[in-house]
Amino acid sequence: MDVVIKDDFAETRRLWWSFSRPMEGGKNATAVATSVLSDDKSRLTSVDVIFTQQPAWRSSSHFGSRLAQDVGTHLGKVLRIDPVGGPAVGNIEIAGGLPEVWSYGHRNIQSAGIGPDGALWTVEHGLRGGDELNRPKPGANYG
Repeated sequence: MDVVIKDDFAETRRLWWSFSRPMEGGKNATAVATSVLSDDKSRLTSVDVIFTQQPAWRSSSHFGSRLAQDVGTHLGKVLRIDPVGGPAVGNIEIAGGLPEVWSYGHRNIQSAGIGPDGALWTVEHGLRGGDELNRPKPGANYG
């Protein structure tokens, strides 16, 4: 679904990507993996899945379209994870929440980027033209 690299990609050839991961029972989950592009640039090596959404979801619908307020799941959230796995250092603790949760109550995030000032910006698709450009704050509830 997305691919990102760091500024040192020319030296490290390390990249991260998110994808729909097939799970048991016909379910799927959004996952994040990291790997290294081979010297000949023909394959990925050292592939490591560093995050898998919990719970997995049984649906053929488009990912990102479910509103969830339960901070004990990854559904409907902005997540902040460490590049080598696990929650990012400095995440705000949310009572009853999973440690990767940055903000919650989101509807359908379709885009995200980091601005020149280092702030996260997201775009959510909304009902009847109610699309939103947001600057999510850590620990905030957008539901």
